[in-house]
Amino acid sequence: MTKPLLTIAMPVKDRAWCIDQVLRSIDEQDLPKERIQLVFVDGYSTDGTYEKLSKWTKDRRRHYADISLLQASGKIPEVRNRCIKLANGHYVVFWDSDVVAPSNGLKTLLGHAREPHVGIAGLPYDVDEPSIFDKVCRAREPEGPSRMSSVTMGFTLVKREVLDKVGLFNEKLVGYEDREFCLRARRAGYAVVFDPTVRCRHLKPEVFVSGRYRERKGKFDYARFLWFNFAKAPTLLTETIKVSPRHLLRVLYYLFLPIALAMALLVIALGHPLSLLMAGAGFSYVLFSMAYYVATTRGIYALIAPLIFVPGGIALAYGTALLALKSLLHRLR
Repeated sequence: MTKPLLTIAMPVKDRAWCIDQVLRSIDEQDLPKERIQLVFVDGYSTDGTYEKLSKWTKDRRRHYADISLLQASGKIPEVRNRCIKLANGHYVVFWDSDVVAPSNGLKTLLGHAREPHVGIAGLPYDVDEPSIFDKVCRAREPEGPSRMSSVTMGFTLVKREVLDKVGLFNEKLVGYEDREFCLRARRAGYAVVFDPTVRCRHLKPEVFVSGRYRERKGKFDYARFLWFNFAKAPTLLTETIKVSPRHLLRVLYYLFLPIALAMALLVIALGHPLSLLMAGAGFSYVLFSMAYYVATTRGIYALIAPLIFVPGGIALAYGTALLALKSLLHRLR
């Protein structure tokens, strides 16, 4: 059998409500089907997803280079690694089971990946009813194909040579695993490209789980966002820091931001002769972080971005500091 050009790797669980649209999207890609291998790993769906995939696989098997369908449980990085072990393509496309791609989606990724320095290429995927958080994130995207520090893996191509060189996904993680993988690839000398000019759809039910808590379509739960950054994300960030220590500097920056603001207000209250100078330094520290988000966000959303990401950064920094303190006390026992 001729080695397939690319492998589509798709973890699936309880997607009966949308899997038909996703499979139709695969069928409509502008690439010869005989050059495509498909790997589906179903997490023991209970809603009929596996049965739908079984029927579709039986009907389409002769059209594609190869189709594998198996059932296995595990976290997302574990399941992605199962897909990788079955993948035979020169490229592996990680395609989420609730993402619908335009017909030129795979061709667009391949166009970027054929550049020798590019190891990873990804496309964005938009929900039909975006929340304010979704809108702000889109306003922060580049306007054309650009190199990024990382991309999410909802519709993303990775060269086989990258996988061979940097290894599999980190199975300790239950989030951020795509970011951590991209950072390892960049450390190995590969570029990560994001192309916002070709966009996918991210299908969402009315109520869904995001960040391990329930959200409603079109709504942004700001309190839960901050709680997740404080209580859950620090565990994930520590693995990222191991790969890219510069992320520790970001934690330290946000750790001292409230302190700088408090000191600025304190010296003003005390009426110290140098209060204006000291207060100015403190306020500048705070305003710099806000100005960064204003400058890197387009349109009216530039005014909203600092209100989301600066408190989010502070919550993440203090959650990370608390986790580090707990770890230190545990070692001292």
